[in-house]
Formats: sequence, C-alpha cells, structure tokens
Amino acid sequence: METAKSAILSALLVSSFAVGDSLAEQTVGAAGLKVPRQVTRAIGEIRIDGKLDEAAWSSALALDLPYDTRPGDNTPAPVDTTCYLTYDDKHVYLGCRALDPNPEKIRARLSDRDRAFNDDFIGMIIDTFNDERQAYEFFVNPLGVQMDLTQDDVNGNEDESWDAIWDSAGQITEEGYETEMAIPFSSLRFQSGGEEQTWGIDVARFWPRDHRYRIALNRLDREVSCYLCQSSKVKGFVGAKPGKNLEI
Repeated sequence: METAKSAILSALLVSSFAVGDSLAEQTVGAAGLKVPRQVTRAIGEIRIDGKLDEAAWSSALALDLPYDTRPGDNTPAPVDTTCYLTYDDKHVYLGCRALDPNPEKIRARLSDRDRAFNDDFIGMIIDTFNDERQAYEFFVNPLGVQMDLTQDDVNGNEDESWDAIWDSAGQITEEGYETEMAIPFSSLRFQSGGEEQTWGIDVARFWPRDHRYRIALNRLDREVSCYLCQSSKVKGFVGAKPGKNLEI
C-alpha cells in the first residue's frame, strides 16, 4: 500500500512540475497564456545606422522567428531571423539580423514611405495597452525604408495613413541584411505613470521568393479569429512616458 501511495505521489509531483513548466511559457490570453518576457534597458547608446555592432544589442532581449505562418501553417521557417528588443529613457529599439542563403535575391528599393510592401521587409507589431484590440506596426525594408500602420483587431483593419516620427536604417550584408529602428515613446500611446509596462508583441519578416513567406515570432492559429490575442508578451519599459502630441 505504501509503495502504491509513493508511486501515486511521485506521479503527481512529476505532473505538477510538467504543468509548472508549461505554465512558465504561458499566461492569460484568449488563445493561451504566455508569461511575459523581460525587456531590459539598453546598456549603452545605439546609433541607428543599420549595423548591429553596439554593445547594447548584446544584452537586449533576443527574439528568434521560428515559424512560417504563411503559406506554411506554423511550419519551421525557411530562413533564420533573430531580432533584439531594448529601450532607454526616450526610445524603444528593435534590431534585426535576417539571414538569407541567396542575398543576391533580396528585394530592396529606395522608395516612398509605406510603399515597400513588395520588398523583403521586417518589423514589429506592438499592442502597447495589452488589450489585444489595437496595435502599432513598424516595418522597414533592407535599406531602412519605413512603413508604419495602426491595426484595429476588432474589425481587422490596418491603416497606413497613420505616420509616426521615428528613425530607421538598414544594410544588405554577405549573409542577408540587418536593420535597426528607434521609436520614440512620444510617438506612442500607452499607460502613463512610469511603472513597468506589459505589451503584446509580434515580430514578422516577409520573404518574397517562390512564395511570399510570412516568418514570425508567434504561432498563428487559423482557427482563432483574433490576431493580437495570439501575441507574445514583453514587460519592462520602466520610466517610459507616452506622448501628448496633437495632430491638427
């Protein structure tokens, strides 16, 4: 009897640890809970020149993009991509290293703002209120051409008429391309108070080759009608202050 009880207790303990490990990767959200990843303050200055050579990137939150969400159905990404997220008193920064087995096939043109969607491009979608309803989108092509939009996940609309003031740069390398962006907190809206923030985030790379691949940080369940509810969560941004800009 004691042996049987011990076996049952051991099984329960193993089960509880397994659940704990699972919950360590998840937290509340309509499509499953994800524990926020911690983004830390930059340890030094970042110069936006399209080169990820500053020391600040070495301590930034690394975000790999493992999923092909279109045309694949959360299958392994065909190319490797890692982005890095950090912040300081005035900006949130995203730097990306997008590897490519054939850099000569990278599509990149100098063009007007919001007109590089046929190129290779990469960027992030941030839900700054963490309400899984609205978000900002910031993308750049390999030459740093900017594309910014707002997303209303309630009705599924994206609006490219919204333009923020931010910095970006990019360069094509022998291994693919690198990009950097610095988005002023003054260009965003989020909870005020200077306390730690939790934001929803997705990072996506578009790779137009034989198909227009969408490679992303998060899995995308096609049976779930909402997009932002499937985003990862990041927490940090202590001391950040939202803008009070008025557009006339």
